[in-house]
Amino acid sequence: MPFAIGQSNPNLLPDALSASKVGVWEWEVAGDCMRTDATCAGLFGLPAHQAEQGLPLQAASDAIHPDDLPTFQRQITDVIERGGLFVAEYRTCPSASETRWVLARGRFEVDEDGVVVRGRGIVIDITESKREGHVEERVVFLAMPAEGELSPLIRATDMAISTYRELEQMGAEGGRLRAVARPLLVALGRELVRSTVQQEQEVEAQPRSKPIH
Repeated sequence: MPFAIGQSNPNLLPDALSASKVGVWEWEVAGDCMRTDATCAGLFGLPAHQAEQGLPLQAASDAIHPDDLPTFQRQITDVIERGGLFVAEYRTCPSASETRWVLARGRFEVDEDGVVVRGRGIVIDITESKREGHVEERVVFLAMPAEGELSPLIRATDMAISTYRELEQMGAEGGRLRAVARPLLVALGRELVRSTVQQEQEVEAQPRSKPIH
Protein backbone atom coordinates (compact mmCIF):
# COMPACT_ATOMS: atom_id res chain seq x y z
CA MET A 1 0.00 0.00 0.00
CA PRO A 2 1.49 3.42 -0.94
CA PHE A 3 2.57 5.81 1.77
CA ALA A 4 0.28 8.79 2.35
CA ILE A 5 1.50 12.38 2.17
CA GLY A 6 0.15 14.97 4.58
CA GLN A 7 0.72 18.57 5.64
CA SER A 8 1.70 20.30 8.88
CA ASN A 9 1.42 23.85 10.14
CA PRO A 10 4.58 25.73 9.10
CA ASN A 11 3.79 28.66 11.39
CA LEU A 12 4.78 26.61 14.44
CA LEU A 13 8.45 26.28 13.40
CA PRO A 14 11.45 28.45 12.43
CA ASP A 15 11.73 29.11 8.70
CA ALA A 16 14.61 26.71 8.08
CA LEU A 17 12.87 23.83 9.83
CA SER A 18 9.39 24.54 8.47
CA ALA A 19 10.89 24.31 4.97
CA SER A 20 12.23 20.83 5.70
CA LYS A 21 10.45 17.75 4.41
CA VAL A 22 9.99 14.46 6.21
CA GLY A 23 9.76 11.16 4.34
CA VAL A 24 9.07 7.63 5.60
CA TRP A 25 10.97 4.48 4.60
CA GLU A 26 11.10 0.75 5.32
CA TRP A 27 13.71 -1.76 4.18
CA GLU A 28 13.22 -5.54 4.26
CA VAL A 29 16.82 -6.66 4.65
CA ALA A 30 16.60 -10.31 3.53
CA GLY A 31 14.78 -9.53 0.28
CA ASP A 32 16.56 -6.17 -0.15
CA CYS A 33 13.25 -4.38 -0.72
CA MET A 34 13.11 -0.72 0.30
CA ARG A 35 9.74 1.06 0.23
CA THR A 36 9.39 4.81 0.68
CA ASP A 37 6.79 7.53 0.39
CA ALA A 38 6.99 10.16 -2.35
CA THR A 39 8.83 12.68 -0.16
CA CYS A 40 11.63 10.25 0.62
CA ALA A 41 11.78 9.13 -3.01
CA GLY A 42 12.21 12.73 -4.12
CA LEU A 43 15.18 13.26 -1.83
CA PHE A 44 16.97 10.39 -3.58
CA GLY A 45 15.76 11.11 -7.11
CA LEU A 46 13.71 7.91 -7.25
CA PRO A 47 10.46 7.41 -9.21
CA ALA A 48 7.74 7.73 -6.58
CA HIS A 49 5.60 4.85 -7.87
CA GLN A 50 8.53 2.43 -8.00
CA ALA A 51 9.72 3.51 -4.56
CA GLU A 52 6.27 2.89 -3.10
CA GLN A 53 6.24 -0.62 -4.56
CA GLY A 54 9.82 -1.43 -3.52
CA LEU A 55 13.38 -0.98 -4.79
CA PRO A 56 16.77 -2.37 -3.71
CA LEU A 57 18.78 -0.25 -1.26
CA GLN A 58 21.33 0.33 -4.03
CA ALA A 59 18.80 2.54 -5.81
CA ALA A 60 18.96 5.01 -2.91
CA SER A 61 22.67 4.52 -2.28
CA ASP A 62 23.41 5.57 -5.85
CA ALA A 63 22.08 9.03 -5.01
CA ILE A 64 24.27 9.56 -1.93
CA HIS A 65 27.08 12.07 -2.44
CA PRO A 66 30.28 10.22 -3.42
CA ASP A 67 32.22 11.79 -0.53
CA ASP A 68 29.64 10.54 2.00
CA LEU A 69 28.91 7.12 0.51
CA PRO A 70 31.83 5.11 2.00
CA THR A 71 30.96 6.15 5.55
CA PHE A 72 27.27 5.52 4.95
CA GLN A 73 28.00 2.03 3.65
CA ARG A 74 30.16 1.22 6.69
CA GLN A 75 27.44 2.41 9.06
CA ILE A 76 24.73 0.42 7.26
CA THR A 77 26.88 -2.70 7.32
CA ASP A 78 27.37 -2.26 11.05
CA VAL A 79 23.72 -1.68 11.91
CA ILE A 80 22.42 -4.64 9.87
CA GLU A 81 24.84 -6.85 11.80
CA ARG A 82 23.75 -5.71 15.25
CA GLY A 83 20.34 -4.06 14.82
CA GLY A 84 19.16 -1.13 16.92
CA LEU A 85 18.99 2.60 16.32
CA PHE A 86 20.61 4.56 13.54
CA VAL A 87 20.99 8.31 12.98
CA ALA A 88 23.03 9.71 10.10
CA GLU A 89 23.38 13.07 8.39
CA TYR A 90 24.65 13.12 4.82
CA ARG A 91 24.18 14.59 1.35
CA THR A 92 22.10 13.23 -1.51
CA CYS A 93 22.15 14.16 -5.20
CA PRO A 94 18.60 13.62 -6.51
CA SER A 95 19.72 15.11 -9.85
CA ALA A 96 22.99 16.06 -11.50
CA SER A 97 22.49 19.73 -10.57
CA GLU A 98 21.06 19.36 -7.05
CA THR A 99 22.48 18.49 -3.65
CA ARG A 100 20.35 18.02 -0.52
CA TRP A 101 21.31 17.49 3.11
CA VAL A 102 19.26 14.86 4.93
CA LEU A 103 19.02 13.51 8.45
CA ALA A 104 18.07 9.82 8.48
CA ARG A 105 16.59 8.24 11.61
CA GLY A 106 15.64 4.59 11.88
CA ARG A 107 15.46 1.41 13.89
CA PHE A 108 16.64 -1.99 12.68
CA GLU A 109 14.69 -4.91 14.16
CA VAL A 110 16.04 -8.39 14.90
CA ASP A 111 14.14 -11.67 14.96
CA GLU A 112 14.22 -14.31 17.71
CA ASP A 113 17.48 -15.66 16.29
CA GLY A 114 19.14 -12.26 16.50
CA VAL A 115 19.07 -11.71 12.73
CA VAL A 116 18.25 -8.20 11.49
CA VAL A 117 15.08 -8.47 9.41
CA ARG A 118 14.03 -4.90 8.63
CA GLY A 119 14.74 -1.24 9.18
CA ARG A 120 12.16 1.50 9.26
CA GLY A 121 12.27 5.19 9.96
CA ILE A 122 12.25 8.70 8.54
CA VAL A 123 14.46 10.92 6.38
CA ILE A 124 14.35 14.67 6.99
CA ASP A 125 15.45 17.30 4.48
CA ILE A 126 17.60 19.77 6.44
CA THR A 127 19.05 21.62 3.44
CA GLU A 128 17.60 24.99 4.41
CA SER A 129 19.02 24.66 7.92
CA LYS A 130 22.42 24.07 6.35
CA ARG A 131 22.08 27.06 4.07
CA GLU A 132 21.18 29.31 6.98
CA GLY A 133 24.24 28.14 8.87
CA HIS A 134 22.46 26.25 11.66
CA VAL A 135 24.63 23.15 11.21
CA GLU A 136 28.30 22.83 10.37
CA GLU A 137 29.00 21.58 6.83
CA ARG A 138 30.06 18.06 7.68
CA VAL A 139 28.71 14.54 7.61
CA VAL A 140 27.58 13.21 10.98
CA PHE A 141 26.93 9.64 12.08
CA LEU A 142 25.72 9.70 15.67
CA ALA A 143 26.37 6.94 18.18
CA MET A 144 22.98 6.07 19.62
CA PRO A 145 22.45 5.30 23.33
CA ALA A 146 21.51 1.91 24.72
CA GLU A 147 17.82 0.99 24.67
CA GLY A 148 17.45 1.76 28.39
CA GLU A 149 18.89 5.26 27.91
CA LEU A 150 16.59 6.49 25.15
CA SER A 151 15.25 10.01 25.49
CA PRO A 152 11.49 10.67 25.53
CA LEU A 153 11.86 12.27 22.08
CA ILE A 154 13.44 9.14 20.60
CA ARG A 155 10.84 6.87 22.21
CA ALA A 156 8.00 9.11 20.99
CA THR A 157 9.44 9.11 17.45
CA ASP A 158 9.70 5.31 17.49
CA MET A 159 6.08 4.98 18.59
CA ALA A 160 4.87 7.49 15.97
CA ILE A 161 6.69 5.63 13.18
CA SER A 162 5.25 2.30 14.34
CA THR A 163 1.74 3.75 14.61
CA TYR A 164 1.94 5.29 11.15
CA ARG A 165 3.02 1.99 9.63
CA GLU A 166 0.32 -0.01 11.45
CA LEU A 167 -2.34 2.36 10.10
CA GLU A 168 -1.30 1.34 6.58
CA GLN A 169 -2.85 -2.06 7.26
CA MET A 170 -6.30 -0.57 7.92
CA GLY A 171 -7.35 0.32 4.38
CA ALA A 172 -9.49 3.41 3.84
CA GLU A 173 -10.05 3.98 7.57
CA GLY A 174 -6.31 3.84 8.11
CA GLY A 175 -5.83 6.43 5.37
CA ARG A 176 -8.00 8.90 7.24
CA LEU A 177 -6.14 8.24 10.48
CA ARG A 178 -2.76 8.60 8.74
CA ALA A 179 -3.81 12.09 7.71
CA VAL A 180 -4.11 12.86 11.42
CA ALA A 181 -0.98 10.97 12.47
CA ARG A 182 1.39 12.35 9.84
CA PRO A 183 1.59 15.93 11.20
CA LEU A 184 2.74 14.45 14.52
CA LEU A 185 5.39 12.40 12.72
CA VAL A 186 6.55 15.50 10.83
CA ALA A 187 6.68 17.57 14.03
CA LEU A 188 8.68 14.86 15.82
CA GLY A 189 11.04 14.59 12.87
CA ARG A 190 11.70 18.30 12.88
CA GLU A 191 12.15 18.28 16.65
CA LEU A 192 14.74 15.56 16.11
CA VAL A 193 16.54 17.92 13.71
CA ARG A 194 16.35 20.71 16.26
CA SER A 195 17.64 18.44 19.01
CA THR A 196 20.50 17.19 16.84
CA VAL A 197 21.46 20.75 15.89
CA GLN A 198 21.48 21.73 19.57
CA GLN A 199 23.67 18.75 20.47
CA GLU A 200 26.16 19.65 17.74
CA GLN A 201 26.25 23.29 18.83
CA GLU A 202 26.87 22.26 22.44
CA VAL A 203 29.73 20.02 21.36
CA GLU A 204 31.23 22.79 19.24
CA ALA A 205 30.93 25.25 22.15
CA GLN A 206 32.87 23.05 24.55
CA PRO A 207 36.43 24.27 25.15
CA ARG A 208 39.00 22.07 23.51
CA SER A 209 41.94 20.91 25.59
CA LYS A 210 45.30 22.29 24.53
CA PRO A 211 47.87 19.80 23.28
CA ILE A 212 50.68 18.99 25.69
CA HIS A 213 54.11 19.81 24.31
